[in-house]
Amino acid sequence: MNRELVIIGIVFIIVGGIVFLVGRATGNSWMHMMSPQYYNFSSMMTTYGVILIIAGFIVSVVGVAMPEKQKNVPVKKNETSFQKDEAFEILRIRYAKGEVSKEQFDQMKKDLEKKFV
Repeated sequence: MNRELVIIGIVFIIVGGIVFLVGRATGNSWMHMMSPQYYNFSSMMTTYGVILIIAGFIVSVVGVAMPEKQKNVPVKKNETSFQKDEAFEILRIRYAKGEVSKEQFDQMKKDLEKKFV
């Protein structure tokens, strides 16, 4: 749900309702707005009110239907970065187990850094 659009839609509905009521209070019914002899300020106000109310409903429905923007979503590591982390982790484990010496560890670490740069 997109809150901003829903709020804008609600504002349209409220303003449209006010404009519609002002048009109704100042003159003829909005049903007579199609006849040229009745088309005056009150008919225009009522028409614009109805248009704003309909637009408000449309904007609100779109706002509810839209997926919410995701904020602060961690960026997925790309495949190369994952491979680099995995390679360094394997090297650290082998060093911790004693399978490679300190010199071998340093050399392999330098080789990996060159490979993934």
